[in-house]
Amino acid sequence: MGKKQSHPELGQQDHESLYSFQLKNRHQILREKLTWIITGLGLGIAVTAGVIYFAPLTPLSRQDWSSTQSSTDNPFGQGLDYGMRAAELTQSAELKEDWIEVAMLWQNAIDRLKAIPSTSAEHAQAQQKIAEYGRNLKYAESNITTRPSGQPSKTNYWTLGSDRELVLSTQGAPNQIRQVSASCYETLHYANSVVELENGYVKSYDNFDNNLKVLEVGETALSTRNDNRHWSLGSTKDTVIQLQGTPDRSKDFESERFTTLYYGTSFVLFDQDRVIGYMNHDNNLNVSTVPALLSSEAPQAWSLGSTRLEVLQAQEQTPQAVSRRDDSCEEIFHFGNSEVYFKQGLVTGYRNVDRNLKLR
Repeated sequence: MGKKQSHPELGQQDHESLYSFQLKNRHQILREKLTWIITGLGLGIAVTAGVIYFAPLTPLSRQDWSSTQSSTDNPFGQGLDYGMRAAELTQSAELKEDWIEVAMLWQNAIDRLKAIPSTSAEHAQAQQKIAEYGRNLKYAESNITTRPSGQPSKTNYWTLGSDRELVLSTQGAPNQIRQVSASCYETLHYANSVVELENGYVKSYDNFDNNLKVLEVGETALSTRNDNRHWSLGSTKDTVIQLQGTPDRSKDFESERFTTLYYGTSFVLFDQDRVIGYMNHDNNLNVSTVPALLSSEAPQAWSLGSTRLEVLQAQEQTPQAVSRRDDSCEEIFHFGNSEVYFKQGLVTGYRNVDRNLKLR
């Protein structure tokens, strides 16, 4: 099924301070909302009743509230609306999943406010809110990494670098798919929002409709997962070193994007400090690519056109090595001496040398 391709390494040359809190329960929030409504009805555009707190964040002024109510179809109003929702959810957030939702709301708020042009009368106030919401986002992100998960086997978001399978399982079927096979690019369209994939991994996105479940924090989320003792594809260099120990040596490529850490004759390849491949020659790498089951029944076999996840589910083992070359639009999973070839995340060929591939 085409000539054998080698691993990229073998084929190349050598917290800032946060805002203050004022916690309030739902009864307090409702009472303050009602107070504001009554005050507004009685006084019209009042300026003497102070400000309203809907969440443990920087106070929301009357001007903010008025803008949110009257401008829900413009970026400024949308941004404030997302901010209010994030602030309210912050008060009840406990689990990792709660803080993920909070972080995504802050991201949406910031994205909407960034869309306001410099010529707008609301631009200066939007910039202030962007700075404020940015601090709130960092606080939410810090809780994502420290709070326990209610569903440790499930990922309800994707990130830059996520694989095609996770995006589809999280977002559902797109309205439109466009592939440019010559350049290895694919775009998934969700209404007016777009997810751009390169070789089957998320390269960029445009969350125009704020309907993408994307998170801009932490390690790359994939349709596979690892435990606290193992690293995986998408893990950061710091995570690998923490779990694997200090490497025997390292090597940087001329592009400065790629780095290789060596552990004996085994090595791990990084693209911008994220694992994209490895060779476990000495069987000393603490690597795991356990599939996060996205369907009720895992496939028992795979064939040409199957996805990466289906191959891993059927093979029921972590590949001995993973080779990825985005410039030539290919990826290879090595199971012993057998190889499975992928293009844009789908099987295009294989070499069943050890007769260990579960083909159908």
